[in-house]
Amino acid sequence: MLQEHEVVSGNSLIQEFSRMIFSQTQRLHQQIRQIIEIGAAKSFDLHQLPRERLDICTFFLGLHEQFKPLAETRRQVLRCSLDIEADSTFLVDPVHLRSAIEALIFNAIRFTPDGGTIAVEVSTTAESLVCRVRDNGIGIRPEDRPHIFEPFWESQSIEHHSSGMVEFMSSGMGLGLTLAKRMVELHGGTIAVESKVGKGSVFTILLPKNGLGMA
Repeated sequence: MLQEHEVVSGNSLIQEFSRMIFSQTQRLHQQIRQIIEIGAAKSFDLHQLPRERLDICTFFLGLHEQFKPLAETRRQVLRCSLDIEADSTFLVDPVHLRSAIEALIFNAIRFTPDGGTIAVEVSTTAESLVCRVRDNGIGIRPEDRPHIFEPFWESQSIEHHSSGMVEFMSSGMGLGLTLAKRMVELHGGTIAVESKVGKGSVFTILLPKNGLGMA
């Protein structure tokens, strides 16, 4: 007859296996989605995007609410700063723009230690809509920076990765930043990174207003 502690131990093992299977399924789904989106994006050009007028404040606040619970599982603080007039609207493809920002936030969560801080900062200049995703994570080595937007490239050695979806330095296929860059370029914009090893990274997206219906 099974002892009580053996039953509890067995249940715990089942729960752990269930958690691992769920995590891996989520991860695989994310990777498949990225591959499909990158493939689809190659068939578009700047003039073919299905654009619509988007309330930028509502858009970014929605992203903050979407990712805040995910960051909290790592005891991270996710902030959203909007230095932009309320009800500001831009002509964008909301699906492709969301994919770009999601990829940057997701990347920041993965490579920021537990208890870290991630900030999404949105502002405007005379020429551009500016979005920065800032973290105090592990940073990117100078020799790695020229490669980070290449497909299937990851700077961290796989032996240091966990197998989950958002665990610290969790492994991926190296498609998230490739996807972000392609989606930004489809809007006529640019994406750049500043980073210091051990201090964190800042990814900056510039979207030209004359391409967003704001000129």
